[in-house]
Amino acid sequence: MTMKQFNAPGGSPRTWLGQYSSSHTDRWDAITAIYSRPDAPVRAALEMRLTGGSDALLAAQRGNTSTLSIEVFTILTTPPDDWRTFRQQVVDYWTSYKSPSTGEYINARPHWAKQWWDLEVRGKPIEEYLKDEAYNVAFAEFREAMECIVTKRGGTVEEARLRFGNDLLERLIWN
Repeated sequence: MTMKQFNAPGGSPRTWLGQYSSSHTDRWDAITAIYSRPDAPVRAALEMRLTGGSDALLAAQRGNTSTLSIEVFTILTTPPDDWRTFRQQVVDYWTSYKSPSTGEYINARPHWAKQWWDLEVRGKPIEEYLKDEAYNVAFAEFREAMECIVTKRGGTVEEARLRFGNDLLERLIWN
């Protein structure tokens, strides 16, 4: 589960990590969650990556100067209920952070290929959060860009959706 994606202030990741107060809190919140649980749901590792931003429309790090991604994972024999409740606990921490400069929630976005579909963000099902908050503008831009691309080559959006789509993309982007 990678959920932590920050819109960082300017500068290199090294400079940013030293300046951004939440960069220490998020790690320690995840570690605290790990040790607070007698069921030991994390049975592998906690990994952190600092990367640049991205211009890709649906990238989790889009619009960021720097991105801090933290991945928490476990082994397949971890009881599913323990793992799900732990993932929710960590997401609750990570989506509660606010920007020190604006006081607004930081735009936390999950990695598309990780386990997040069954979680909530601030009381909303995560799919609703992604549509309404985290990607609301990006989904509209993606729909527009996709239409331009497929019609330019003589196709239709409907054909592309049938070929490359799935239930999740339909719910998030097209409905």
